[in-house]
Amino acid sequence: MKLTISLDNRFWSVGAMLILATGLIIWLLPPSTDKPADVIPKKNFNTINDTSVGLSFNVSTDFEPIARDELAAMNPGFTYGFVRVDDKLAKCIVSVSKLKSPGSITATKLRGGLIRAIKKSHPSVKLVNQTESDRLLKFGASPGVLLEVSFKENGNVKNRVEIIALGNKNQVIAYCEGLTKDQARYKDAFTVFFSSFRLDD
Repeated sequence: MKLTISLDNRFWSVGAMLILATGLIIWLLPPSTDKPADVIPKKNFNTINDTSVGLSFNVSTDFEPIARDELAAMNPGFTYGFVRVDDKLAKCIVSVSKLKSPGSITATKLRGGLIRAIKKSHPSVKLVNQTESDRLLKFGASPGVLLEVSFKENGNVKNRVEIIALGNKNQVIAYCEGLTKDQARYKDAFTVFFSSFRLDD
């Protein structure tokens, strides 16, 4: 009987020691720094990087590329085109061309030339951001201007944001447009596009 009691005591003593040791190890381990997968921000744009002309920009994943033949039918001078997946009236266009001697570069000169070009297709065009378009901006290393205009097309009122950037060798004109009544839907996508635009040739 004494032998049995002695073995039981030893069993409980060893068990208690194991519990204490396990608790000490857990207490000493550093807390986990792993974050749940759902807190990792999801990339909501694709990046276009055309090293042949030093051009790069981001396009929202809400937009898909316009087919080459369709883009050429719209205008042979268009280099890139993207249209919103669920709204074919919302699109972004990029045109790259070789730069001729620009002479002196001023915001007034660039803005005037861009407005005249838009008026050829949209005579009703009106400049929305007069103050902001009065100053030169930098798109990467290249100076340029950004205009916001509105015009009527096929009975619809549209808003367009358009830029012109002059590099050392190339000129880029790019715009995004959509129905004025839908501005809230595509505002973020247009911001992604223009805030990332760079011409470093």
